[in-house]
Amino acid sequence: MSVPGGGEAFLTDEGTLRVEWGPVSLVAVAEWNGEHRPNELLKAGDFCLGVLSEVGRDAAILKQDVKRIKIIGGLSPHSARMVEVAKLFPAGFITPMIAVAGTVAEAVAKKLASLGADRVLVSNGGDVALILPKGGEAKVGLVAAVGDSKPSLAVRVKEADLVGGVATSGLGGRSFTLGIADAVTVFSRRAPVADAAATLIANEVNVESAAILRAPASSIEAGSDLGEMPVTKSVGDLTEGEISGALERGARYARGLMDSGLILGALLTLRGKRRIVGYPGFNGVYGL
Repeated sequence: MSVPGGGEAFLTDEGTLRVEWGPVSLVAVAEWNGEHRPNELLKAGDFCLGVLSEVGRDAAILKQDVKRIKIIGGLSPHSARMVEVAKLFPAGFITPMIAVAGTVAEAVAKKLASLGADRVLVSNGGDVALILPKGGEAKVGLVAAVGDSKPSLAVRVKEADLVGGVATSGLGGRSFTLGIADAVTVFSRRAPVADAAATLIANEVNVESAAILRAPASSIEAGSDLGEMPVTKSVGDLTEGEISGALERGARYARGLMDSGLILGALLTLRGKRRIVGYPGFNGVYGL
């Protein structure tokens, strides 16, 4: 199915659902007791196009500081969920767009589950929503840097782990960052929460250094929801102390989110160094 504006949902030769709309590139796979049902996948694809259309109509509101949004009755259900997720985080400035990728991924995963699928994995630009059958597990690939074309690390997620969302953020991703992390991957019970948390933790992987070049977000992208906030453009050579300090600052923020129950854990990487907070633990991450 295609819609005005360039959005399209289709099945690949391998039977995977793909949804393409502007910068959005969503992939979904699902099983029904081990079986594949192409028609049900296409139904989920049409549903996804509808969700994206609804969120697009609400974009002007969703780009505002969430503290300014008092009434959500006029928003689509998915846009309203983005607002609700943004309000969970104690940030000085945050817009509901911080949870858009995870919200769409979760909506598609739930749609497939409502169609009877018992095993679902939806990746919206690398932000993942997953549903596993009782006793099931899935290998989730992770990148050491946001710009990597292939994952170099992996985590074997089990149904009993209660992971419903995995999201990654950092310098070089689709969205701006205030920090310098190569990648921050977050594990949470919900995909939109993981999405928002990954962005905020990546912002906190930061340090004052002459090697970091920043610029107002609006000077790079007109209409950015971050306005005049200084975002990171590039990072030069860092000292070992700067790398360690930036990672520890991010890890400290991640621990706070974990203690509050918002996330299950996070993996932070910068210049080949790592910090793991909570799930999956140091023994839970392995190379591919």
